[in-house]
Amino acid sequence: MIKRILKVREQVQHTQYWQTATSQRDMFSTSKLYQEIRGGLDQMSWRKIFFTNYARPRAVFILWLTFRGRIKTKDRLIRYGINVDPRCVFCSEEETVDHLMFQCRITNGIWKNILGWIGYHRSPDHWMLEQIWLTAEANKKGWRRVLLKAVVAETVYAIWRMHNDVIFKQHTLDDTITRKIKEVIALRCIGYRSLAKHINIESLGII
Repeated sequence: MIKRILKVREQVQHTQYWQTATSQRDMFSTSKLYQEIRGGLDQMSWRKIFFTNYARPRAVFILWLTFRGRIKTKDRLIRYGINVDPRCVFCSEEETVDHLMFQCRITNGIWKNILGWIGYHRSPDHWMLEQIWLTAEANKKGWRRVLLKAVVAETVYAIWRMHNDVIFKQHTLDDTITRKIKEVIALRCIGYRSLAKHINIESLGII
């Protein structure tokens, strides 16, 4: 541990920011020093979708994996050399993240229902196009955009969980999935007056 501390100390002393700040006696910023040590990393254009996202942490995490292309859909498992049926668990087409999350007739119907519930009347397209649209919406202001970020996270999580339940627990398709997503969103947002007043919580029968 001491060796590691001394190594980091030497690394810090050789950074340009440290030398400039100490020589000119400028106000020191730990954040700026950290940024220089870790190197210049590209910031993802979709990062604002995760700022002030009121979805459950587990849902936000799965959404992050999806954006990073890390969820283990069947096409990825096959690339790893794992012998699995390549067909989507909800239909007979090839399972990719693009298909599973948006283009499958089952999940596409879920998205239309949920997005329409918060005022977005649109049909999801390819995953890359959805990322562009979501990023553009997340950069705007207003309660609808805040709500959208939570809705996207919880819907992606619900679809992924239903996918795994069908595979590992031999469950059938959950006909109540859209209602469950709405209930989670309502319960997560009920404590925020600016959001709760835009959700018809009474119609869900949870209060």
